[in-house]
Amino acid sequence: MSKLHVSLISHTYLESRYRGKLSHLAQHVDLTLISPKQIFSPYGMYQADFSEARNYHVCVYPCLFPTSVHTSTRWALASRSLGFSESQPDIIHIENEVHSFSLIQAMLYRKLYAPRARIVVFSWANQYLRGAKGLAMNTLARFLRPGIDFYITGNSAGRELLLESGVSSEKIDVFPQSGVSLSSERIKAPEVQARVRADLNIGMDEFVIGFVGRIVTEKGIHDLLQSFQQLQSQQYRVRLLCVGSGNLKDDLLDLQPGVIVVSPGMSSQITSYYQAMDALVLPSRTEKTWSEQFGRVLIEAMSAGVPVIGSDSGAIPEVIADAGLIFPEKDVASLTHLLRQVYTDPNLRATLVQRGIERVSSCYTDESIALQTLRVYEQLGKNRAHRD
Repeated sequence: MSKLHVSLISHTYLESRYRGKLSHLAQHVDLTLISPKQIFSPYGMYQADFSEARNYHVCVYPCLFPTSVHTSTRWALASRSLGFSESQPDIIHIENEVHSFSLIQAMLYRKLYAPRARIVVFSWANQYLRGAKGLAMNTLARFLRPGIDFYITGNSAGRELLLESGVSSEKIDVFPQSGVSLSSERIKAPEVQARVRADLNIGMDEFVIGFVGRIVTEKGIHDLLQSFQQLQSQQYRVRLLCVGSGNLKDDLLDLQPGVIVVSPGMSSQITSYYQAMDALVLPSRTEKTWSEQFGRVLIEAMSAGVPVIGSDSGAIPEVIADAGLIFPEKDVASLTHLLRQVYTDPNLRATLVQRGIERVSSCYTDESIALQTLRVYEQLGKNRAHRD
């Protein structure tokens, strides 16, 4: 039986650390990645560079913003067919929201050039869009829905939204967009930790609380700061290492010493900082228009052998499960209590490290995510064969 031909449209893989899934997928399907040449993200401007050896095809096109709104959902590609007329894909997989311009473009070009192809959409959305903008986007999503054959959503709340909007449960699966590699090189080693800490001027006898992500209100940075200051006032030898950038970055810098802020630019450069951490905290707060959709830093930290603590915002509890500790969002006292426990109990730390590695190994490796994606493709391929 010949391999399925899959065209995957996404801006995510401009960042090389997400490409492991693609390599695993390409072992089973004839895969073509369709990507913008560049796109802006919270970590900076990503430029296309796929010069490494790989087992899949890549087509790169200039990125267009028809409404002059530069967001992750409002771009399309400067291409007359996205290569569909030549490749005749069996599956067209769009990794963007259900109201995105890239989905509209893909569905239009499918109709023109590859009418037999099946459409798969991956979405992170876990809240209703509200207001006038929400009404317009929801209407657009409903208009596009009849042409979509399958939905993948990155969290269980997203599945509930799709069900409530009328999508059949048989057309939905829940798993994240990409995973992480899990190798011995990622797990913390004393000599690596010592080197990274020395570069940051952190002592080996200090307990390092880590935060990775956007340094903004909804990520709960003020709650983490208050908890950190409480531990400091109680004479705990703690440091706070924040990796990222955002409008609250200056608030953190004003608290020096004790707080270290690094903004490495490309998020692919953050990996080494996990080596310095004794615990990672993701203290996200749910807002009217946002709640945590996944929290990739959680699985990155777990794969590096770092215990994780998260608030109960959005998908955080389902990502962590029993592999870490959960506190009620905005509850500084509870967060401080958990940090104190992890600080004082080396057995707890060791247990959390082991559970985290097991959690990633069973659910969140690149290979695991690729195999779940492949099952979706194969099911759609079978359905098409039956129809034909």
